[in-house]
Amino acid sequence: MQEKSELGIPTIISYTLYRYDYFDNLILSVLKKNGECFWENDNTFIISMGDLIDVFRNDDRISKEENDASDKMNGVLKGANSISFIFNIFNYLHNLQFIRFKISKSKKTSRVVKNETGSVLIFNYTIIEAILNIPSLLTENELENFNKFFIKNGILNKYYLNRSNYFEIGLSEFMEILLKEESSSDIDLGFIDKIIKIIPDKIEKDDPMVIILTDYPNY
Repeated sequence: MQEKSELGIPTIISYTLYRYDYFDNLILSVLKKNGECFWENDNTFIISMGDLIDVFRNDDRISKEENDASDKMNGVLKGANSISFIFNIFNYLHNLQFIRFKISKSKKTSRVVKNETGSVLIFNYTIIEAILNIPSLLTENELENFNKFFIKNGILNKYYLNRSNYFEIGLSEFMEILLKEESSSDIDLGFIDKIIKIIPDKIEKDDPMVIILTDYPNY
């Protein structure tokens, strides 16, 4: 798993369960029976992290995996599986609110990927929605310049009474606005490097919708 500082950003992720994998099918059957799942279609459903944790910890077959989950994912013990992976998610993705599960009927259930150094067990997930808490990243002056910059770019409302303390935007669009040429700008853009440095490659690759938390001082 990556460092915790990089993984506090996702709020919704998507993960595939293979019907013909023993542990994946166990998760699926337990959630179907005991979870409050919102089914988008026959093969996709969403469940809140709170409900998922409750279901996992109240099922004897699944909960016994929790103690060894971290060691399994770090290669200390053999037998890493989707259950140990999800228990690790509980600990690392601090702002995660929902998981969207996709059900695959493929009989090729192996998550082993071969690379130059050998075979690696990979548990892939996709980030669907993320959150960036800008006031926690920037100084007061930098935050003021951030807000002025996004008012100038038409993202934040220039009228104080109509201004929200957050906005939603696709990550690629957000990055494009940050990186576009502003040579004639009268705003100090030193905050841009700070923001770019905290966005992991994983999130940039998945290009989720992002909730940008800011504030709303009266300019």
